[in-house]
Amino acid sequence: MTWRGSYTVVYTAAARRQMNRLPLAAAMAMHDHLTGPVADNPHRLGKRLDVPFDGLCSTRRGEYRALYSIDDGRITVTVVTVAHRRDAYRPS
Repeated sequence: MTWRGSYTVVYTAAARRQMNRLPLAAAMAMHDHLTGPVADNPHRLGKRLDVPFDGLCSTRRGEYRALYSIDDGRITVTVVTVAHRRDAYRPS
């Protein structure tokens, strides 16, 4: 049996700070994207990333990217990074 419904979206403290630094329209669009289509089906919308981001997925909204992990056991999507595409894939 497959679970149907939305995943809970959780932002890390760093992702929350990054969202606050985005232009308002971009932050609202990204939040709506993450809590809407991504929460409904994070595996379909996310692109699996390779090393050094192993275990994370990426989704885009305009010029911005969100990197997140999926916990199917807890039905949770944890947003780790939200940044402009030129900065999103730079290891910290």
